[in-house]
Amino acid sequence: MPLYEYHCNECEADFELLVHPHAENKPACPACNSKKITKVAVSSFSSGSAGSSCGNGGCGGCGGCH
Repeated sequence: MPLYEYHCNECEADFELLVHPHAENKPACPACNSKKITKVAVSSFSSGSAGSSCGNGGCGGCGGCH
């Protein structure tokens, strides 16, 4: 999943979120819960491919790597 960088137009906070490519709901600012946000950039991608931390117990139960 892509890790997007956002800027909140309400409280001026900058933050990153993992967003599913087919997400139906627009994300909200974690600081003020406003939906008035602007996508700034794509930082990187999260994958469940071989070499991930799942085998070391770092997966968190997401189910993406199995």
